[in-house]
Amino acid sequence: MSTRRVMRSREPVSTILARLTEGNARFVAGEPRLATVDPETRAALARGQHPSVAVLTCSDSRVSPELIFDQGLGDLFVVRVAGNVVDETVLSSLEYAVEHLAVALILVLGHSGCGAVTSACSYNPDELQGASDSVLKAIRPAVEAARAECQAPDELIDTSARLNVAGQIEAVLASPVVRHSIADRRLTVMGAWYDLETGLISWL
Repeated sequence: MSTRRVMRSREPVSTILARLTEGNARFVAGEPRLATVDPETRAALARGQHPSVAVLTCSDSRVSPELIFDQGLGDLFVVRVAGNVVDETVLSSLEYAVEHLAVALILVLGHSGCGAVTSACSYNPDELQGASDSVLKAIRPAVEAARAECQAPDELIDTSARLNVAGQIEAVLASPVVRHSIADRRLTVMGAWYDLETGLISWL
């Protein structure tokens, strides 16, 4: 990826959200737009990328932002990691999108039935080490908050996953780069939720 800052006209966030919402509606209806992937388009994208939104989401194979939002090559800058947790590498990737690609929106996307969150709900710190331990520890604050909020055991996983979106947004907002861009009204950070069964996106 180039380290040169890309300057381009900015879309209003409302326009970006409308486009993503419309794309999700096509996805849910089973009527996706066929993205252009001809050689000319690929050649143009090889000369530079100009996404307007960065998406941080889970590595889950059922959660593909390009499909869920019915977007094509070059439309989304996507960072995927188990449990959509923020660490130094993830934050650096998002900062790159802000500083050098001038994205107007960072979207933290959680989803129902998240395996990483499910594991965090039964996490035993004595059983895991290394990277898996780090991911589950990052999710645990959301799980503990959900335990205090949930009235039914079957609500724990998805409630934890939703609260984890909020927690990871806070981690994104800890970045001086992100905060500066928000203060300059060049960036919006928000959350979204993907329902595996319905395919629907809801904005958090």
